[in-house]
Amino acid sequence: MLQTKLSRVKRGSGSSERRTIFVRRSLTALRRSNRRPEDRLTTLQPTTTPGEGLDLRRIGFCLLLTALVVYGISAAEVGVTLLGKARSFGPEGVSRLFVVCGVVMIVVQILGLPKLAARINTRWALSAAFVLGALAIALLPWARSLTAMSLAFIGLGTSIGVLIPVLATLISEAAGPAQGKAMGWQAAAANLGQAAAATATGALFVAWQPLPFVVAAVLLGTGAAAAALLVVKVPAAA
Repeated sequence: MLQTKLSRVKRGSGSSERRTIFVRRSLTALRRSNRRPEDRLTTLQPTTTPGEGLDLRRIGFCLLLTALVVYGISAAEVGVTLLGKARSFGPEGVSRLFVVCGVVMIVVQILGLPKLAARINTRWALSAAFVLGALAIALLPWARSLTAMSLAFIGLGTSIGVLIPVLATLISEAAGPAQGKAMGWQAAAANLGQAAAATATGALFVAWQPLPFVVAAVLLGTGAAAAALLVVKVPAAA
């Protein structure tokens, strides 16, 4: 009888402890659900105020340069496709030019750009890349052989391989906490440059075959002059 009573007491105390734990957990969940939304989101709110660290002037300047860069490469791609048909290079010749340009861009971004960024001032690197791109595009309509056009595309690929990542970095640094929004703006600027280049190149090529390349070269030359005026903020050493 005594053992039976003791076992009942133990079972009763165990169930009592379980009820106590259940009640505590229920109260804790109830208190959490009754918290105000602003209290629950406090830890998710940014520590910076809206607009803090956002350099809209510098971002806008870099967006303009991005549109010029994409206009140049798009005009070259569309123009070379039209030139290939006019000069009987054929699809194989045009494809070879695109492969050359793409490979050069990859090599520059992986191997060349890190060393270049460590040794050369950013705005002068941008200016030099714009000048190189302008010269390469200006050479394309006058190149009579596929080899000469390949050399022009090597210069163009080197230029684009420097310009696109450097401008993306500058925009990201100038955006502060709004980096996602700024990257969206850059994508929109690039799409605008691409659309404008496709439209203008098709129209200008009909008027005079070298004309779309001349226009693109002038725009990239303008970008070189504008990049020379860019003031890049260098963070102070800790």
